Amino acid sequence: MATLVTRRTFFATAGVLGGGIALAACGAVPATTPTTEGDAPAAEEAAPAPAEPANISFWAYSGFATPDGLGYNIVERFREQNEDINVEVLPIPIGLAAKEKLITAAAAGSPPEVFYMDRYLAGQLSAPGILADLTPRVNTSSVFVWEDFWPKLREDVTWKGKVYAVPLHTDGRAFHWNHEHFIEIGLDPEEPIGTWDELESAITRLYKTTGDAVERIGFTPTFGNPPHFLQWYIYFWQLGGEYLTPDNRNPNFNNEMGIEALKFMLGLLDLQGGLEGISAALGNANPARNDHFTVGRVSMMIHTGGTTRRYQNWGVPVEWGVGGLPIPEGGLPTNYQGGWTLAMPQVGGHQDQAFRFIEHLLGKESQLEWAEGLGLIPALESIAQSDEFREASPHAIPIMEELKVAKWVPVIPGNDEIIGADRTMWVNASTRAVTPEEALAQKEVEVQAILDSWAEFL
Repeated sequence: MATLVTRRTFFATAGVLGGGIALAACGAVPATTPTTEGDAPAAEEAAPAPAEPANISFWAYSGFATPDGLGYNIVERFREQNEDINVEVLPIPIGLAAKEKLITAAAAGSPPEVFYMDRYLAGQLSAPGILADLTPRVNTSSVFVWEDFWPKLREDVTWKGKVYAVPLHTDGRAFHWNHEHFIEIGLDPEEPIGTWDELESAITRLYKTTGDAVERIGFTPTFGNPPHFLQWYIYFWQLGGEYLTPDNRNPNFNNEMGIEALKFMLGLLDLQGGLEGISAALGNANPARNDHFTVGRVSMMIHTGGTTRRYQNWGVPVEWGVGGLPIPEGGLPTNYQGGWTLAMPQVGGHQDQAFRFIEHLLGKESQLEWAEGLGLIPALESIAQSDEFREASPHAIPIMEELKVAKWVPVIPGNDEIIGADRTMWVNASTRAVTPEEALAQKEVEVQAILDSWAEFL
């Protein structure tokens, strides 16, 4: 597998992982000439030149680099408060392209000091030795207490007992519904949909067509967040499913729960003209400065807390509700939790200064500014539960309740390949290329092959 070869090739070039970096980060101490009694006074030595600031590279999305981006002011504040450190922000594409860029840079011995990454990559990038072990640093930080991070965040950035990234923020998903549409069909606009059966019933009443044209979709897994192929996890978890066996070595989804979750999703499409009809109605692009929910083309959706903040910033004239997700009869309340982290590649220089920068991003002022601006939830529970945050972000309060039962995709080496298999399953099943049973069986084979290829790291 090409990516695995690249990771292993990393080791062949990783003589730089040893002890040379610390020396490079330190300035040499000039020698002095001893004097003896009776010697002539030595000429007064010139004062040493002030040390140059340590340059640390921060690879992150463009919002940290551009003056109109939310993270820009946070980085500028660090520069002003730490004249001995110069942070150079390099905007990178978010996603797998950034991961591959990091692997290549690490193999060449030139990674950034700080890397902004999706949390699920902690195990994947630490297993082959690319990320530095941050355990001693997080345990002795003067800015935060490790146990103050949300439990799921701590779990996801810990691999084989060591911490390889510091969570920056998190998010949960919530069910959103249009008040006016609920009133139209006789539902209480202040009450969320409670069950799968209620969701299906509401869809049939909210779905609207004019002739052959679809005017309104009640709810579809193909709109919202997480995307459809990851939304399947939620329904699977609600039925009691667990994606892998406890040792992470075998798939555990090709069963009644996995098939029922997929059939439920496909059934929602069938209630509204199928995938083809829904795709034709919504198209591939959202209306400018709004989306299909705010213009009334979709009545209900699952989305992140950042959606509410974005709608507020847009000044959307729509009243909507936010609450927990519908669950099957007798099912388990659960949710999907994402978020981003800050990691330090093992080869990077100036690691002390780099961690000071990470601590700055985890300070209360930075956490509140970041979370309030984007509608996200601070990674530290004490800040998330503070009066300042709850008053500034009341929309986040119900989502924080959802975090108590939230899960995420398998955070293990090979995860990005597993997500690719999830996408393939959905495409094959939703286009009716195969039956739900066949789609799950095919994915089981593919995921088992991925797990086998990473077995030495699991």
